[in-house]
Parts: sequence; C-alpha cells; structure tokens
Amino acid sequence: MTRDNFHAKLDEAEAMVQEMGTIIYDLMTQLIAVYRTHELSADIMDKLLREEAKLDHLEYSIEKLSMEQLALQQPMAVDLRTIICILKMSMDLERIGDHIRKIIRKTRKVITLKQFTHFVPLTEMTLLLRQMIDQIMVALKERNIRLVKSTLAIDEQINDLQRNLFQRYIEDMKTDPNEGTISSGIYLLFITRFLERIGDHVENIGERVNYLVTGDIRKLKHPHYDNYSIEDTVDEDGEGSVL
Repeated sequence: MTRDNFHAKLDEAEAMVQEMGTIIYDLMTQLIAVYRTHELSADIMDKLLREEAKLDHLEYSIEKLSMEQLALQQPMAVDLRTIICILKMSMDLERIGDHIRKIIRKTRKVITLKQFTHFVPLTEMTLLLRQMIDQIMVALKERNIRLVKSTLAIDEQINDLQRNLFQRYIEDMKTDPNEGTISSGIYLLFITRFLERIGDHVENIGERVNYLVTGDIRKLKHPHYDNYSIEDTVDEDGEGSVL
C-alpha cells in the first residue's frame, strides 16, 4: 500500500467519525423536538433507535480499518497519533449513542406518566450538548484548539444544570410522594445523569483533538494548562512530539 493510499484510509476513517457526529447531532435535534412537543410515538422511537444503531456499525468499521492500517503500515509519530485518536473518538461517540438510546427510552416512560414539568430544562441541556457536539466536530475538522477549549467550557453549564435538576427532582419527590412523581423523578434523574455523561464524552473527544494537533496528552482542564502554549509541544518541523 502506498503512502497516498494509507492517508486516504485515514481520511476515510476520519470521515466516518464526522458521520457519527452528524448522526448524534440529528438525534439530539429530534430529542429536543420530543421535549417541546411532549410526543414520542412508538414509530418515532423505533426510528430514533435505528439511527442510533448506525453508530455501532460505524465504530466497528473505524476499528477494523484502523487495525488494518496499524498492522500493514506500522505508522509512527503523527500518523500513529491520528489512528489512536480516531479510534478513541469513535469509542466516545458510540458511548454517546448508548446514552442517547437510554435517554430516549426513559423519556418515553416520563411522557407515558404525563410528567412534563421538567422538559424545559431538559431541552436547555440537550441544546447545549448539541452545540458542543457541533463545535467539537468542527474543531476536529479544522484542528482548532481554541474552539476545543471554548467548547469544553460549556460542559460546566451542563454540570451546573444537572446538579440543580437533581436537587429539584429530589425535592419534588419529597413534597409530592405519589407514584407518578416518584416514578418520573427516578427516570428524570437517570436522564440528566446520561446527559451529563454525554458532556464528559465530548470533553474526551476535545482532549483527543488537542493530542492529535499538539502531541500533548495532558487534560485541557488541568489547572496549569494555560501556562503552556501550543508552541511548547511542537518541534522544529511543525509537528507535535512523538508518542
């Protein structure tokens, strides 16, 4: 296999990662519509779950292609880093899909119980996460570290919303301990936790983009990270450090 073919395979794998991001963005858009309309029919649910299942197939395809390139080409430096990052990002995107699947099922239960009180803040959380997904995929495409860091800053808003909603659900169950309130409260606790975990996976992806570009494996939220510049991790040839 020529080097041109090898890099074409890397581009193919990265394109599949972008496709995974697009599927997740679309699933979140449809989930937002569900929270706004309070409607999630069996047909819509089946359609959403079929879309989510595509993420598993894409992750498998990325893993297969990446392993083939590792075995056949034995890449070094930036090429090896690219394959590792693509693999890890696909795993995080697949896990986001798993969380969305669980959210869809729990949301259907809450709708069945006709408990819509907290759908507005759930919409806010999902909108923020959709923004994070959109921005992190652009950051990957453009190799944009500034966009990565501004995207990860949104995760703090997600965490704050999750903590506030957690307390509200607990208070609701205490003040109105009927079967409907308690059942929906438990489902909502799971939903907000799954949404918060999606933010964590986006953070992982952002850190992989940073590693891909700079060779720096440190977490972007490390308290001393801003004391370092990208130039600190780039060699004279303009490439990041070797693994």
